Amino acid sequence: MAIRPSDIATSVRDEPAGRFARHVISVWLSFLVFSFWQAPIPAVNEPHWLAKAKHYWQPDWCAQDFFLASSNTHRVYYQTIGALTTVVSFEETAVIGRLLGYLVLALGWTSLCRCAAGKIESAFPAAWLFLLLASIGNLSGEWLVSGIEGKVFSYGFAFLGMASLFDARWIRAGLFTGLGIAFHPLVGIWFVIASGMAATFSLLAPAKKRACLSKIVEVARAPQFVAGTAILIVISLAGVLPALQAIGGATPEDARVANYLQVFHRLDHHLDPMDFAGWRYGMYLSLAIVAWLLLRLGEKRSQMTWLGRVVLASVIIAAVGWVIGYRDSSIPDIDLWEKMPLYDLRSNLLKFYPFRLVDIILPVLVAILLARHVTSRLDHFHPRAVRVGLATAIVVSLWLANGRGSVNRMSPQQQADWLEACQWIRDNTDDDALIHTPRQSWAFKWFAQRAEYVSLKDCPQDAAGIIEWNNRLNGIADWAKEHHADGIYTRAETTALHEEKGITHLLVRRLGPFEAKPDFRNSTYRIYRIQPHE
Repeated sequence: MAIRPSDIATSVRDEPAGRFARHVISVWLSFLVFSFWQAPIPAVNEPHWLAKAKHYWQPDWCAQDFFLASSNTHRVYYQTIGALTTVVSFEETAVIGRLLGYLVLALGWTSLCRCAAGKIESAFPAAWLFLLLASIGNLSGEWLVSGIEGKVFSYGFAFLGMASLFDARWIRAGLFTGLGIAFHPLVGIWFVIASGMAATFSLLAPAKKRACLSKIVEVARAPQFVAGTAILIVISLAGVLPALQAIGGATPEDARVANYLQVFHRLDHHLDPMDFAGWRYGMYLSLAIVAWLLLRLGEKRSQMTWLGRVVLASVIIAAVGWVIGYRDSSIPDIDLWEKMPLYDLRSNLLKFYPFRLVDIILPVLVAILLARHVTSRLDHFHPRAVRVGLATAIVVSLWLANGRGSVNRMSPQQQADWLEACQWIRDNTDDDALIHTPRQSWAFKWFAQRAEYVSLKDCPQDAAGIIEWNNRLNGIADWAKEHHADGIYTRAETTALHEEKGITHLLVRRLGPFEAKPDFRNSTYRIYRIQPHE
């Protein structure tokens, strides 16, 4: 007799649509409340993503900005959410993007909780338990709920794909997983790799524990599995091909320099395990122990076992990343090329974010396990104690996370002065102006709607772009140091800067003094036009 996917699915029965929708809405509203509370618009990364998206659709907008003209790695996000920037403001795009992105994430979260935990009631408390853990800290700076960018959609689709996989719904699993890769290739591909490792762990398990897997393998020969795999590959190409274009084509020397700048300089807080604080390792070790104990003590469910193996795979991936990144801490960063064995290989591997998946999926597992434990034993707890505990988790999460996703490191007065300076530039400069901004700039293109010569935050992702970004930062620093020897920047020197680099205006805080008088001044910033009048 032929085996059908329904024969191997061991999840709970499909919930009535209305009941499922109510739980999705409760999780969606939770994510939105946390998002807007933790990251008032604009969140830290929203100007980075949405400015790139606007330029994708309108190349004439800030055409002189070299970051915006660099490789479009996250093209699917630009083509979808980015299209909104052509008809509404950045602020409105961020709001709509969050509404859509966190709806997808809520659908994925609720589906995953329903399948893995066997109780849809666990979705809401699990969401807030996860947000509480996220508010306490993480390993490598990865987040799930904050502003809106491609990975929000990617995680949501990845969760939907995992839930479909648990139910052996191959076509849906392929569709959702493919969309996850399309929106953010690294997030989606790490989920696929971890799922493949989980399947391997299942094959290596004792025979009695892999009986279900043998049926899955038989079903895998069915047309639905082949179709699902084909759908996954085809859809994922929309995200994979632009990413390959960004990382390919560089000379070995350019790749070496770019990897150093990306892994050990610009993104070391995400990619270099030697840069992670010890307490972060301790936190994640504690989470792993809690997850293991809860899996051992809880009701045995094949879906939860599978999710546990996916998490185990993510831990192994992160451990391998730690081994790759480990080195003698006494070696200065500038000497890594010469003194770090197999530097080229190791830096090239670290740039693929090996800690990203465990950063999210381990606390996800712990939150689901804890919520499942409580919801399945409500008769053992006083109802008021459960409500108080959940309310406490919500309050503490919001208290810890308040505004952290939109930190600009400016005092209230400095922020007001910054916004005033950006507005002056928007009102008083040509659309094709190229502005030098101070190192501590915040969402300049968002507020001023003008191109930046270089921004510390806005680093491209292709090797040539990363090197140019570094050269521009160093070039401006060298110019400032070289011409400050006499204690003043003359008109001739700033005119030469314009002719060499194309900069039309200087927006400065500490840089100076200048021979020319500023075109704009407030208590924090000054603006100088250095392009000679025609």
